Amino acid sequence: MKFAVLLCLSIAAYGINIAYSQSWEFGVQGGASGYMGDLNPENPFKVNDWAVGVLGRYNINGNYSLRLNAWRANIWGSSSHFVEGTEERNKNLAFQSALYEMSLVGELNFFRFIPCLDKIYYTPYIFAGAGLTHFNPKRNVDGRLVTLYDKPTEVYDHPYASSTEKYKRLTWSIPVGVGFKYNFMGPWTVGVELGYRFAMSDHLDDVSGMYPDFVNAASVYSPESLGMVAYDAQLARLLADPSEQAHVAGTMRGDSRERDAYMIFNFTVTYAIFKKGCPLFYKR
Repeated sequence: MKFAVLLCLSIAAYGINIAYSQSWEFGVQGGASGYMGDLNPENPFKVNDWAVGVLGRYNINGNYSLRLNAWRANIWGSSSHFVEGTEERNKNLAFQSALYEMSLVGELNFFRFIPCLDKIYYTPYIFAGAGLTHFNPKRNVDGRLVTLYDKPTEVYDHPYASSTEKYKRLTWSIPVGVGFKYNFMGPWTVGVELGYRFAMSDHLDDVSGMYPDFVNAASVYSPESLGMVAYDAQLARLLADPSEQAHVAGTMRGDSRERDAYMIFNFTVTYAIFKKGCPLFYKR
């Protein structure tokens, strides 16, 4: 009889726990952003700008959650920041871009964690998912921002003078990362997180393809449009000295990697919502 009573109580407690664990959290997040690509090929932890966002998290149970993110971040890079060598520095390439991301990720908690309910009130976690990222690289030219997307900075296919196709500024991205959550008071939880977004594009920085063949590209690149790429020091030299153009036409402006990435290191604050309110018996 005692065993039956204990079993019934255990089943009831488990059912209550599951009912409460299916909760929602809503919150804000913000921190620092960074970029890795053709103009920063070596330092995956270089943060140099800011990011802010909002989130909604659905706690399926104590171990698994789904999270919807909306982010606004800035990234930038410059070939003058290369650690070694002078060839890339001489190209004088640079960009800055605002990023807008919508992503859905799944979280796996290392410890069973239900805000406001479980006795365990902290956990590390990992996450992965999919997202859409919009980017628009620009360059500061004489004190004004010039959009690079519609400028003939490079070509993408052989023969060098025939391609006018540009990249798309909306790309899929794969967010992955690690974090730590701490339920410090009732339904309130704070966290810290480091996440990478691997973009399905090599053009976050407008650097990927080859230098144009200006000698044979007169029909594709008008003198007016060629003048707009003079902020690239190497292209400026080519325009001034046609004899040098044949040595560079068709060579890569960036590196051989096919994908760019960006990173966000951020803090989060969330508030949990239960159907019946935060359970009193585990409030701290």
